[in-house]
Amino acid sequence: MPSDARTKACPSAQPDMPGSTVLGIVEGTADDPEVRYLASPVPAAAEITSLAGDLLPTEVFRFSADCVESNCRHFDGRDCSLAKRITAVLPPVIDVLPRCHARPSCRWWHQEGAAACFRCPQVVTTTVWPTPEQMTVAEPSQTGETHAS
Repeated sequence: MPSDARTKACPSAQPDMPGSTVLGIVEGTADDPEVRYLASPVPAAAEITSLAGDLLPTEVFRFSADCVESNCRHFDGRDCSLAKRITAVLPPVIDVLPRCHARPSCRWWHQEGAAACFRCPQVVTTTVWPTPEQMTVAEPSQTGETHAS
């Protein structure tokens, strides 16, 4: 699990964040989503996000952008608590690292290593009908976490 001083990227960012790029496209079903990672980043421009049609762009695409650290409810002052919950709660869905252009700067990778990558394809930023496990993962308050201000 490499580590360096570069800015870390959030692999579950919002499309309107500065520098946001498309990490992948959500495929599969609502009950069994799977992110297909793009070979290279594509800017999250309006022309791209409008392809989501009537859905939210975060239901159709996964985005990556610089981690905003203390400006995010999942940042505990040192780490991404979302990455911790993903690796603790969700089962692995793959057993080989996927090709991912975001990995060199990905906060989840630098923090949790391959365990995060093995679960990452099932993570959809906006889930319309989340399972109890997805709700536990998504909400810091579900696990009694506290965060630095």
